Amino acid sequence: MDAADNVPDSLNSLGERERSEAAYEQPDTRTTKVIGTLSTVFASILLLCGGCYALQMIWQATMAPMITAQTDAMMEGLQAEREQEILDLEAQADEAENEEDAQAIQQEIASLQARPVPRMPDMSGMMGMDDPRLIGYFAGDVLTGLLLNLLMLISGIGLLSLQEWSRKLAIWVAALKIVRLIALCAFMILVISPIIAQGMEDMMSEMMQNAPAGGGQPAIAGGSIGAIYGTMMTGYAVFLLIAGSIYPIVQIWLLGGAGVKAACRSSS
Repeated sequence: MDAADNVPDSLNSLGERERSEAAYEQPDTRTTKVIGTLSTVFASILLLCGGCYALQMIWQATMAPMITAQTDAMMEGLQAEREQEILDLEAQADEAENEEDAQAIQQEIASLQARPVPRMPDMSGMMGMDDPRLIGYFAGDVLTGLLLNLLMLISGIGLLSLQEWSRKLAIWVAALKIVRLIALCAFMILVISPIIAQGMEDMMSEMMQNAPAGGGQPAIAGGSIGAIYGTMMTGYAVFLLIAGSIYPIVQIWLLGGAGVKAACRSSS
């Protein structure tokens, strides 16, 4: 009697467990479509920003030679003005009525010759735009960003239709986005930040060398501003890694849930 009485209890427990599992695996279409909507919106915004960023880089690369040529022309003009001013002063010294006036003009000429011609800082060097490592970094950032965001858009549209392939694609894209962020941020901290910090130091040193005598020293030395800029870029890279990984991690977690899997399987 005891064994017979236990049979219905075992069957009831098995039935409850099966009903519980079936309830747990109920298609979660709401979460699936929310992720699909967010992925579509985010991908569209990121594609637009990435396209604008790419156009900006192309514009900078196109304008850089023109800006350099204009800077060189301006420097040549300043040098020509300096030489003409010296010639005019020498002519005045020759025509001076007395020795004192001639000596005063000669002192003015010596002072003018000792004064450095103002130079424009090399902005391309300051930002490292002449370094192939930085150019490669920006190119890799733009190209990989556009590719992954395009795939993210495709997966988001597919998730709105509850397609299983789009769920798998979205998980792969989210994982690749995290890997990409880690690689880009590490490269920014280890390579890009020192390049730009050194460029800032060089620019400050050049400005100090070209500063007029008696003009005083800048409030922040070149080494200090380079260190500050490097620290800021490192902090930005860490923030970018943390902020940029939030949605991909949430996406992987939700899309791996049983309810989302069931929703996508039921529509496939």
